[in-house]
Amino acid sequence: MIFAFTSTIRILFPLLSIALFSGDKMTFRFLVVFFLMTLISQAQVTAPVNLVSFTSAVLPQGVLLRWQTTEEVDNTGFEIQRRAGDGSWEAVDFVSAAGTANGGSYTWLDHDLSHIAGDARLSYRLRQIDYSGKDWVSQDITVERDGALPETPGITVTPHPARMTAVLHVTGVDPTSAWTLQVTDLFGRTMHKRHLENLETTGDLSVDVQQYSAGVYTVILSNGQQTIWKNMVVRNN
Repeated sequence: MIFAFTSTIRILFPLLSIALFSGDKMTFRFLVVFFLMTLISQAQVTAPVNLVSFTSAVLPQGVLLRWQTTEEVDNTGFEIQRRAGDGSWEAVDFVSAAGTANGGSYTWLDHDLSHIAGDARLSYRLRQIDYSGKDWVSQDITVERDGALPETPGITVTPHPARMTAVLHVTGVDPTSAWTLQVTDLFGRTMHKRHLENLETTGDLSVDVQQYSAGVYTVILSNGQQTIWKNMVVRNN
């Protein structure tokens, strides 16, 4: 916008000078009006954020919101607002801005739904707030739930006991978090550890236990805020 305004000045100023010194009042007036109209159009206030997508998905552990921007100017972040049925809008969380002029990708999981009827229609919208305190509200999106409450995160180990490979069936985890999988023995020694990227809400993980001694081990899945654990029995004989 600044570049376009500067370019307009560079073009109009010489023309204004020529019209003024040549005595061509009609041309001078026309250029002045054109300059003022250009100045006003360049000064129009635009939305500080260019929101290109805003979607939702119903997962076993809640409602996942995703949105993406391609441009952000003076953006402090997004207030997430929720409405159950035809009720009032309420602010439920705040997500800070990515901090880049080129925009960013955002995800947020609404898992605090235990107090809302399972068959309630849920609507969400974003209230963007800039550093001056001005705000802008997005169009809302609506999701329909099947009445089930969010699924409790858990791990199931098969086979039992495990011999060559243990399969860990994971359910109800937050796919927006970075998880770490760890296996320890009865003395707390780490037998296996790896970081998991893009962990699905429900899925299977495998652990090679061929070199493990027979006994009981603990499987630990953690994202720094939540820890899920399960005992695993190994018998390699």
